[in-house]
Amino acid sequence: MLEKDRSLHSMIQLGSIRQRNRPLETLTWLTGFAGLVWFAVNWILSGDLKWQELTAVAVIAITIGLATLGNWRVGLYLIPVWLVFEDFARKFLGNNMFVYMGKDALVGIVYVAFFYGLRHRVEKSWRPPFGLPLLLFLAWAAVEAFNPLTPSISYGLLGLKLYFYYVPLIFVGYVFIRTELDLRRFLVFNLALGALVSLLGVIQAITGQRFLNPEVLDRDLLVLGDLHRNSPISGLVFNRPTSVFVSDGRFGAYLILMWVMSFGTVGYLMFRGGRGRKLVYLCAATVLAAILLSGVRTSLVYSLIGTAAMAGGIVWGTRLREEQLLRTFKAIRRFVLFSAAGAICVALLYPSQLASRWAFYTETLSPSGPGSELAARGWQYPISEFSKTFGLENWWWGRGLGTASLGTQYVVRFLNAPPPGPVVENGYGSLLLEMGVPGLILWIFLTVAIARACWKVVKSLRWTPMFPLAFCIFWFALIVLFPLSFVSLATYQDFIITAYLWIFIGILFRLPAILDSPTAAQDKPLFRWPR
Repeated sequence: MLEKDRSLHSMIQLGSIRQRNRPLETLTWLTGFAGLVWFAVNWILSGDLKWQELTAVAVIAITIGLATLGNWRVGLYLIPVWLVFEDFARKFLGNNMFVYMGKDALVGIVYVAFFYGLRHRVEKSWRPPFGLPLLLFLAWAAVEAFNPLTPSISYGLLGLKLYFYYVPLIFVGYVFIRTELDLRRFLVFNLALGALVSLLGVIQAITGQRFLNPEVLDRDLLVLGDLHRNSPISGLVFNRPTSVFVSDGRFGAYLILMWVMSFGTVGYLMFRGGRGRKLVYLCAATVLAAILLSGVRTSLVYSLIGTAAMAGGIVWGTRLREEQLLRTFKAIRRFVLFSAAGAICVALLYPSQLASRWAFYTETLSPSGPGSELAARGWQYPISEFSKTFGLENWWWGRGLGTASLGTQYVVRFLNAPPPGPVVENGYGSLLLEMGVPGLILWIFLTVAIARACWKVVKSLRWTPMFPLAFCIFWFALIVLFPLSFVSLATYQDFIITAYLWIFIGILFRLPAILDSPTAAQDKPLFRWPR
C-alpha cells in the first residue's frame, strides 16, 4: 500500500518542476519595473496615438513575459490568449511585425522556463512514440532550408519556424497536466476564451465589418479582413466576419477547434462530474451560432461531419451497460440541444443575417443544385491544383523550405527577398515545391505515425471517463494532419491551430497517467492562478 501511495505521489509530481525560481523572479520584476516606468514616461510625453498603442502592447508583453519566467504554467494559459488577440492588435497597429513576433517571444520564454525546470525532475523525460519520423522530417526540412535553389535563406528560416517551432509544446502540454483538476481548468479556460471570440464574431456578422476593425486596414490585411460573399442563385450578400482575427479563414479554423473540444469536454465532464458543464454548453451554443453566421463552408461541413464521427466514436467507446449508455446519450443530447438553442436564438433575433448565410450554404453545398460547388471545391479544385505542381520546375527535389508557405509576402516586403516563385493551392503540392518527393513522403510518414500513436492511446482509454476527450483530440489531429493539410498547408501553419494541436497531443498522451489521480477533487474552484 505504501509503495502504491508513493507511486501515485510520483505520478502527480511528474517532471516535478520547481515552479518558482525566486532569485530569477526578483531580478526580472525589478528589471521589468524599470522598463515599465520608462515606457510610461514616454507614453505621457508622446502625442502619437500609434506610439501609445505600441507602448500599451509592449507593457502587456513585458508583464506576460515576466509572469511566464517566474512560472511557465502561467505561460501556458497566456499563450492561447496572446495567440487569439494578437491579430486584433495587428489590425489596429498597421500590421506591425513586432506585434506579429510577440507570440514567438512568449513561446520561447515558456520553453526557457520549462526546460530550465526540467533539470529538477524526479522522473525521466517523456519521449513521443513518433520521435523517429519527426526527426527524419526535421532533418530533411533542415537540408531543404539551405537548398541552393531557394531565392533567400529567409524563406528557409520561415519554413523551419512554421513547421517546427511549436512542436516542443507537446512536452509542455504533457507535463502541464498533473491531475484531473489541471485538465478541467485548462479545458474550461480555453472554451471560455473560445466562447468570447465566437460571440464577438456573431456581433460582427450582425453589425458589419466596421466592428472590431479600424477605418483603414493594412494593405496586406485588406483582402483578408473585409470580404463579402453572395449566394449564387438568390444573390443575397453577406459579410464574412473575422472576429478578433485578420481573416475569415483563421476564424473558421478556430471555430472547428472549439467545436471539437467543446464536444469532447462535455462527454468527459458528463462521466466525471464536477463544475464547468454549464459554461461548456454555453460555449457550444455560441460556437454553433458563430459557425452558421461565419459563411465559411469548411467550418460548417467539418462541424457536421465531426459531430457524427465524434458521437459514433464516443458511443463505441462506452461499455454496453444500460447506465453508461444512457449517460452517453444524455451527454450527446444535451450538447445538441444547447447548441441548437444558439442557432434558434440567432434565427429568431436576426433572421435576415442567418437567411443570407443559409442560402449560401444550401445553394453551394447542395449536390444537385445549379449553384453547387461541393464537388468542385471539395475534390476537383484541390486535385487540379495538386496536378499543377508537376508542371512547375524543381518539384522533384524542391526549391527550398518556406517558399510556398504562409508569410512569404512579409519576407519579400520587409526583408527585400526575391519573390519565391509560383505556388499552388494544395498542401501536398506545396510540400513538393518546398521539399520535393522525399519531403512529401516523410510528411505522410510522420502524420501516419502521429495518428497511429494517438489512436493507441485512445484505444487504451476505451470504457473510461477519459475516452470522449481522448477521441475528440484524436479527431482534431486527424482532420488537421490529413484532409485539411491536403487541401492547404495554411491550416497546419496557422500558429493558433498548430500550437493547440501540439499542446493537446501532449495532453492526450498524459491522460492514461492521470486517470486515477487522487486529487481530482470535484468541488475545488475551476478558476485559480496556476502554481
